[in-house]
Amino acid sequence: MRSSPRTSGSDTRSRPRGTKMRKWGKWDSHHSLLLVVPFFCGDKLGRFMHSHYSDILNRVAEPPTWWDENGVPRYGPFTPELLPNIYSDEAVLFRIECACLRIYDVARSHTKGRLLRLFPDDHSNTSLASAIQTKMLDYGDPPNGCPVDSEGYVCAGASMSSTPRLVLQYWHRTRYSSAWIRDPSLEIDITPDWRCDELSQSS
Repeated sequence: MRSSPRTSGSDTRSRPRGTKMRKWGKWDSHHSLLLVVPFFCGDKLGRFMHSHYSDILNRVAEPPTWWDENGVPRYGPFTPELLPNIYSDEAVLFRIECACLRIYDVARSHTKGRLLRLFPDDHSNTSLASAIQTKMLDYGDPPNGCPVDSEGYVCAGASMSSTPRLVLQYWHRTRYSSAWIRDPSLEIDITPDWRCDELSQSS
């Protein structure tokens, strides 16, 4: 009797068609193609220390108007269409504070509705609207844009969590429309209570 050959790793022969294991995308059995979509879809960006984009900052005399979710300096008025996450259905421009007290206007996006058909069981992400309402919106480490000192060191705050202060613009759209809708009702102060206490004590 012939013995079954030993295999390393997972054996895929018993899997139904269209259920291939994925690492960077999701297998769509209806169209038989691999849809390569980043899992974070903008929601996990901007959480760690960013690069100092000196190749951009040193070539543009004016300061950035805002910074995207990758910590990249951007110039000109903010619009949701300029965000790197083209699948997003929520976008927010908000003001944060570095540990050195430098102010940055930064953007974040969130993808939910537009990927429900690809990831119908993904309920782990919280919408930006909910994060704003509960004062849980954050950017993580601030953009690495503070001036470099004479010895070439960047601000220590670049590796420390930033403090959210104010929502400047909030936008959303449905999965069936490409038109962005602005909602001023969510453009509110989101300064944490501990920071409010510090500000009140220093005034």
